[in-house]
This record gives sequence, structure tokens and C-alpha cells, in this order.
Amino acid sequence: MVQSTKRSLQIAELIWRELAAVLRQYMREPLLNDVIVTHVSVTNDLSRATIFFTLLNKNKLNKINKLFSREVKRLRGIVAKKINLRYMPEMKFIYDSFSEEKEKLLSLIDHLPNDHEN
Repeated sequence: MVQSTKRSLQIAELIWRELAAVLRQYMREPLLNDVIVTHVSVTNDLSRATIFFTLLNKNKLNKINKLFSREVKRLRGIVAKKINLRYMPEMKFIYDSFSEEKEKLLSLIDHLPNDHEN
């Protein structure tokens, strides 16, 4: 695995902060109230940004994915104006299921038999 450069990490942090603010302030879509941006990863050549998000209501995932695919250029443009980069990375939104998987694992661990009982 290639390690991220300091610059790509800085750009990822900028995109994460500004995108979270844009989703809260500028997008008038009520569906976005359930979106939480969990992580942003930027390639070392700064050409692509992968935005990981989770939802408060997972039932809206299909609608949110359609909304992001429809509005990705608009979001990219708004964020680009805010962070003032020479070139704004292409953005791709991916649902982050890590928290769900973590909950499942914790539930399984809680239900393991305890060796100290008997």
C-alpha cells in the first residue's frame, strides 16, 4: 500500500471540513440531514478524492447515492471555490459501513460464552 503524502493528507482534511460545511449550509436537500462525512482520502497525485460517508437512517442509502451522483459536479465546484486549489480532485462518494460492521462484531463478542462461568 502506498503511503499518503503530507500534501494529500492536508488536501483531504481541507475537503472534509469544507464538504461537511457545504452539506450543512448550501444544500437545501432534506435527505442530506442524515449524511455524516466520516473520512476523505486523496490520491498522492491529488487527482481523486474519495469521500466516505455514513447515514443516520440507512433506509435512505439508495436515494442519497442517486443524489450524490447527480450533484457531484456541483458539490465539487462549491468546495473548489472554498479551498482555492489550482486543481480540485474529482470526487467519488462511498458509503462507509464500518460502524455497522463494528456493531455486529461487538454484538457477537457479547454473545460469546464466558469461560469463567460454571
